[in-house]
Amino acid sequence: MKAKRYAVLLGVMLAAGLTAFAESVPGVFLQEGGWLWAEQKDGIMSASVKMSEGTAISVETTGETDASGNPVAKIKEAEYDGSKGKTLTFAQVKYDGKSYWAISNRFVMRKKPAVLVEDSAMYNTKNLADVINSHLDMGSVVAVGDTVSATGGIDITEVSYYSERLYAVRTVYVKASKISSELDDITAFKILSNIAKTTDLDKKQALFESVATLNMSDAVNDAILKAWSDTFIPDEEDEAENEEPAGL
Repeated sequence: MKAKRYAVLLGVMLAAGLTAFAESVPGVFLQEGGWLWAEQKDGIMSASVKMSEGTAISVETTGETDASGNPVAKIKEAEYDGSKGKTLTFAQVKYDGKSYWAISNRFVMRKKPAVLVEDSAMYNTKNLADVINSHLDMGSVVAVGDTVSATGGIDITEVSYYSERLYAVRTVYVKASKISSELDDITAFKILSNIAKTTDLDKKQALFESVATLNMSDAVNDAILKAWSDTFIPDEEDEAENEEPAGL
């Protein structure tokens, strides 16, 4: 009888352990304007929540790891609204306390949001000689992983970003000095992006005033001041072109 009781208890403990192991891990959604999807009764995914790049999510895992030791997300192939029978790979995620599905190449796991505070070269590997013939613009929202020391003692950081050209997340390396993970710096560049999208000067001014309340790093503060100057202080050359000729 005792042996049976212990066997039942062991089974409960193992089940509890497996449940605890198969848990969610932090993630970052990286596609600006991408969607989280809700699964309908017929199994078809329906676009539900429009997302901003750099938004923190939780990703449900199977409890297993891949060959590199990374957690494996719970995924499924499913049709989606308007797909006409085509399928995509979706991963189960949580956002704002609710369960959704995200297209599997729109996010990363075990990284945190950050922003580029300068234009930055990209590297395929941890070797600075392995440079890519393109760059990331200042203000790009990314997700950052580990920072390591490269040749010459320069710190470089693993960075993931959403590539519109590839229509998927891409992972590269950039110099650590060009990255900020501070929330106010990320927010400042997001507001700056909204400023660039509006032509109304009053709205621009209101947005600049909201940025001024943030505790920004020096590099970001300089970028905001330059943007304000470019918006509200005309170029001397432009003023000269607009001046009427003398005597008219």
